[in-house]
Amino acid sequence: MSRNYPDRVLYIAVHEDIFTDIFEEEPLGKLILEDYKIPLIVFNPKREVIVRWILWNNTDR
Repeated sequence: MSRNYPDRVLYIAVHEDIFTDIFEEEPLGKLILEDYKIPLIVFNPKREVIVRWILWNNTDR
């Protein structure tokens, strides 16, 4: 996608419970998120809302 649409950002959508379990409570998950600067949309499917929107600055890579 970055070759054809360099101005667009691809996000990974993650269930709120999964985000908490993996990226907030697990040390390895925190490292992966920080090291790879993965853009995430964290959602709650029951409430049908986005609870967090994580976008990393492209200059950090």
